[in-house]
Amino acid sequence: MALRDRVFAGVATAALSLGGAFGISNANAQTAQPTPAVATQQVNIPAVNARGFNDAYLRIAAARESGDSVVLIVYGNNRELYNRVKKAAADVTAEGYPVKGIYVANGPEAVEIYADAQSITTHNSPMSLDAEGFIAQTHSAIRHAYTDIIIPRRQQRVATQTPTVASTLE
Repeated sequence: MALRDRVFAGVATAALSLGGAFGISNANAQTAQPTPAVATQQVNIPAVNARGFNDAYLRIAAARESGDSVVLIVYGNNRELYNRVKKAAADVTAEGYPVKGIYVANGPEAVEIYADAQSITTHNSPMSLDAEGFIAQTHSAIRHAYTDIIIPRRQQRVATQTPTVASTLE
């Protein structure tokens, strides 16, 4: 296996299980946040410090990992941007929308959203919005990715699958 294939396989299969984006250890990433007055489920979204990876491989890995869920890439070295993305992802995950993880990468500040093995949208100036506006826009993009892309494609795959041996014997 070529080195680039091993690197790609490592990014695509193991990266989302890693922690440490922005120097957060796995122990700190699991620390409970202050809870609001209304009880909510604690959601932890896996984050990967992917700053050393080639952008093309990172995008391929995000697309490959997204499958029937959403993967986000946060570009730039802005802790506030990362916190906004993490909050938006945790909020929609608590609502039942699947977010598999967040990659943190080098580059100009931007956020890319992947679902069903494809890039869905890119926020090129994410800090131009206030925190609430950005989080609301990201919520909307993730909901759209799931309801308008992932669900219909999943239904299409199920409808076009060939019958299995067990189902033909019934």
